[in-house]
Amino acid sequence: MAAERAFFDTNVLVYLLKEDRHKGECCADLIAGGGTISVQVLNELLNVIRRKTDLNWSETVRFLETLEGLFETTDVTRETHRLGRRLAERYHLSVYDAFIVAAAILSGASVLYTEDMQDGATIEGVRIVNPFTGKA
Repeated sequence: MAAERAFFDTNVLVYLLKEDRHKGECCADLIAGGGTISVQVLNELLNVIRRKTDLNWSETVRFLETLEGLFETTDVTRETHRLGRRLAERYHLSVYDAFIVAAAILSGASVLYTEDMQDGATIEGVRIVNPFTGKA
């Protein structure tokens, strides 16, 4: 059986920086399998880090560059935007969640790790998985 191609949402990766040991270890285990993120995820992580952690700018940049080295990173393009708009309308997703799903679809992912959407749902061939429910 071929390995699943994974896409990671911001809300999962942020646990690498939080005090929640269980979720942090779970995230680290998932990352070891590789995957994809989008520039949107990097932007959102930068915002969270600057607002909610004590990391200085050089530590923040180091963390983000480490993630860039661990993941394939996709750009947010006009195609991502257009697909995201259609997904938001069709599946009643928030705009930003729809853009994450669109980026996952366009990257060829078969699974999207996120806490923000319905665990177990499938959108356009991408299975939504909350990795912290024990069903991942």
